[in-house]
Amino acid sequence: MTSRESPALRAMGVMNWGEMMADLGKAVRPGSPRTVLAVFGFSGLKDYLETLSTPEGDTLLVRLGARLTDAVQGKARVYAPRRGEFCSLFDGDLGAGWITVPAALDEEAGLIGVNTSSTIVVLPGEASTPTGAMRLANHRLEAQSGSLRPDPA
Repeated sequence: MTSRESPALRAMGVMNWGEMMADLGKAVRPGSPRTVLAVFGFSGLKDYLETLSTPEGDTLLVRLGARLTDAVQGKARVYAPRRGEFCSLFDGDLGAGWITVPAALDEEAGLIGVNTSSTIVVLPGEASTPTGAMRLANHRLEAQSGSLRPDPA
């Protein structure tokens, strides 16, 4: 589900993949003002969504989108580029409130829990293309979860 497919997410101002890539394209240009890409990964989300019916899973994703929108309180743009994935773009620095954002996205439902991991990419310095920014963020999330395979020697 992307925000393009979810009227509820769109109504909250959550943008889709194309909008995110366009904004990242501006952020990676040399000389652009500092922008921080925050990407949120969810361990347990696949199990949670497989356990629930599609409407319940979509309701969960809308809840997570609402929590993220509330947590960044207008300090960042929020994106749902793919089903079960959320990102934010902060202009300038993250600010002290950043530390509470990932915890606001955790969810419990019976025996299944969804825990949030997050990473940031500082632009334009750490990536020169939108795809490079997302690749770096995903690499960092995989390293946090321990699922990253070592590079061959």
